[in-house]
Amino acid sequence: MIFLNPAILLGMLAASIPVIIHLLNLRKLKRVEFSTLAFLKEIQKTKIRRIKLKQWILLLLRVLIIAALVASFARPAIQNSGISGTAATSKSSSVFLIDDTFSMSVVNENGSSFNQAKEAAKSILEQMQEGDEAAVIPFASASDEFVFSSDFAGVIASLNKLEINIKSGSLEEAVAKAFALLQGSQNINKEIYILSDFQKNKIYSENKYDYSGEFSDVNIYSIAYQTGDVSNASVSELRIENQIFEVNKTIGLSAVISNPTQKSINSVLASLFVNGEREAQQSVDLDPGESKVVGFETTLKSRGLTEFLVELEDDDILHDNRIYRTINIPEALKVGLFYSDPNDSKFVEIVLQGLGERSNIMLFKESISNFEATEIDQFSVLMTFGGISNSGFEKLSNYIKNGGGLIIFPSADNDFFQFAKQLGALGISSNIQVVLENNENSFQTFDEIDFKHPILDNLFEKKEKRQLESPLIRKYYNIGIAGNGRKIISLLGGTPFLSEQLLGQGKILTFNSAVSLGWSDFPFKGFFAPLIYKSTLYLSTNTQHENKYFAGQTVPINLRKNFAQRIRITDPNQVDEIVSMDGSSAKRFINYSNTTEVGTYKVYSTQNLIEYFNVNHDPNESKLEFAQESDLDIMLNKIGFRGNYYAINMNQNITEQIYQTRFGAELWRYFLILALVLVLLEMFLSRNTKNDLAKSI
Repeated sequence: MIFLNPAILLGMLAASIPVIIHLLNLRKLKRVEFSTLAFLKEIQKTKIRRIKLKQWILLLLRVLIIAALVASFARPAIQNSGISGTAATSKSSSVFLIDDTFSMSVVNENGSSFNQAKEAAKSILEQMQEGDEAAVIPFASASDEFVFSSDFAGVIASLNKLEINIKSGSLEEAVAKAFALLQGSQNINKEIYILSDFQKNKIYSENKYDYSGEFSDVNIYSIAYQTGDVSNASVSELRIENQIFEVNKTIGLSAVISNPTQKSINSVLASLFVNGEREAQQSVDLDPGESKVVGFETTLKSRGLTEFLVELEDDDILHDNRIYRTINIPEALKVGLFYSDPNDSKFVEIVLQGLGERSNIMLFKESISNFEATEIDQFSVLMTFGGISNSGFEKLSNYIKNGGGLIIFPSADNDFFQFAKQLGALGISSNIQVVLENNENSFQTFDEIDFKHPILDNLFEKKEKRQLESPLIRKYYNIGIAGNGRKIISLLGGTPFLSEQLLGQGKILTFNSAVSLGWSDFPFKGFFAPLIYKSTLYLSTNTQHENKYFAGQTVPINLRKNFAQRIRITDPNQVDEIVSMDGSSAKRFINYSNTTEVGTYKVYSTQNLIEYFNVNHDPNESKLEFAQESDLDIMLNKIGFRGNYYAINMNQNITEQIYQTRFGAELWRYFLILALVLVLLEMFLSRNTKNDLAKSI
């Protein structure tokens, strides 16, 4: 047993007072014997012995009363065997892991879980002594640079500045940072305080950490802030249904709205905003744990960036009520045509140039022999008529992998071998054959047509009457489909007339017949012009913008269109950040990690928009399923923790519980009760002794 206020034990000297008083009251009596009372002598001796015994007992009780009272004020405690016997006097290094993710924004009668956690941390900090040191590590912090401080007022001030973060964070990651910090501490007592709601799906980190350090001398205290009675709907995904974007055309969007709680939610109102203007609303009912897809439609009104926002009405958690998606219809869609003979591309040129003002397409024509000398990254879509030279294969492949679009046509000059090499280099097919129909009455026609493909899906006003009049094809290449290739239009026998291949972030469309009247009458068919136009628009839509990035994640930014030494990144709050390119003209990607806000980020080279991306909340933060103590045990065992772990009850006195786990269970209440019991015994025995003395006189 130890005493938390040992100086009070000096009060034990007061226990000598009853003894001194007792000794002063002792008198030696003179004996006078009366013959008439001789027969009472034996009786009196017995009574006097009894009275003296009671007086000694009274003396003992009075000494014990004083001792019990002094001991009570000295705060005795049963020492915890897991803590060093010098714990009461040794200096401490304490790390406070504060869960600042938005699941902690839930409010109950005591305020938000986050504010309750901060107040608990402050109450512990206020009890620290000179020589102790402390540090605060928020869950959502991306930094690894944390230091201890003995300026507790400063630590509390930094704690007060913490706010709920839209970024996510894991318990394991925070614990790993705490361990790394404690390894440099020389203090005997090493403590970690975890103040969190302990979401089950946020216990572990995707990162790998080195847990080779010694953690047997660390004490971990956990305080769980878990609220069960929560009403919260979240919007976890926003999909754009179209893959071709045109001004004054309808675009469809689908939002996934979820109820991650155990309560039914009725009439959740979801609103669609387009460039800040409300365009549509939908209401949805959700059972516990249910998710529903809510559809919206709107009309694209202009070129440039169009930002879509789906927002839910306010509920118990506000940070998961918004989700963003952005599309871009370039003011000018640059298309590069590379041919060996101008006649190969003339029908395609007529189509794209004949669109007039309704199109934003700008054509650039160049001989295929100049392909290597051309800066192709300036184009949104490339069209090659025939095969490029071998030395240009890698350049073309990198262009597509980085998000470019390519349409491949054979050349009417029948450059079979170079065309076959190009298809093989791009992974389209290594098995190509030339098919020539020599008979005037012999030709190939369309067989299967994938009307669900985005190019053909919106080609007809009435989908129930979709039909393509097949051209008469007299010459074509029999091109096999490899890998993730997809047939869009097939000829009889299964040979693809038009196919699609994915390569990295880009797409390739391949026609198996030259756009020449000597090969087919394809250019004279009514669907030829819209098919070429739709194919161009389809390829200009970059699939990398479908990637999902969450706040706090690192985003790879594609800079293939960058020609400046510096770029400017504008965040959703219109705050600019300048990024130097280090003079590297070959650099095509940078990793951007300052994603602390949700919304649309825009990347500029000088004043030209070269890239954009969306950042949203992590939907896993909305899932209020909490970990059990066994889950924490598994995590601590995984990292090799061999110290002491204590779960603190948030509804009881937190600092008192910590004292008890540090030094053992305090016994002052029991000593105070003992003192009161002894007082009652002393009063009873004292009264009884007085009666005996009165009767003996």
